[in-house]
Amino acid sequence: MKGDRAYAAGRARLNSVEGLVRQVLGWREFIRIYYEAQMPEARERNHFGFTQPLPAAFWDGEIDLACVGDALHHVRTRAYSHHIQRLMILSNFSNLTQTDPRDLHRWFYLAYADAYEWVELPNVLGMATYADGGILASKPYIAGGNYVHKMSDACARCAYDVKQKTGDRACPLNYLYWDFVAQHRADFLENGRVSLALITYDKKTEAEKQAIAASAAQFRQNLPRLDSGWINDRGQSPDP
Repeated sequence: MKGDRAYAAGRARLNSVEGLVRQVLGWREFIRIYYEAQMPEARERNHFGFTQPLPAAFWDGEIDLACVGDALHHVRTRAYSHHIQRLMILSNFSNLTQTDPRDLHRWFYLAYADAYEWVELPNVLGMATYADGGILASKPYIAGGNYVHKMSDACARCAYDVKQKTGDRACPLNYLYWDFVAQHRADFLENGRVSLALITYDKKTEAEKQAIAASAAQFRQNLPRLDSGWINDRGQSPDP
């Protein structure tokens, strides 16, 4: 292989060769095989049974949560965003707000310039949202505000306080994360990679658990959603 020869000859750095082999040749080929093996059933998978329509912010970009707003701004202006924003911001927010993953898949396919279904569908429904129940990924990709705070500068510009866990001023990702853990105990108990989150949740007081559930329910209830007919069966947005 040319990459091997270039590395052996000192013309290519190890990290460059590793990226080619793992990402371009390895991961893409794996995704292609997954897509061919799982279709067409993969389009309708919804492991958690979420039925809420897509948040309206995914269409108009209007949201107080700075990290989500930043990611959506990139998509709206460039039809593109970094893979961390795709996975740990937009898909994470979709899962934590109990959004139908099939809606998210259709939005990704429509919104991104690089969205070819054989790549996009496995990454959204298989890896990002865990909609296939673990065929592709080993755990749900969810995170609270602390992760976003470490990975970005969004929290310093946000209307919410990442240090607060519940209440009107708290970062919604904090209580939405713990509410997700509480509601999907079975998925966490069976998976050693994420079972620690459930152990941590169980150590919280009953008052803390009730506050988490109340804050999460209120946020989801007040979150503006798109009408269920926002996209038609051909994957195109309806006429305004």
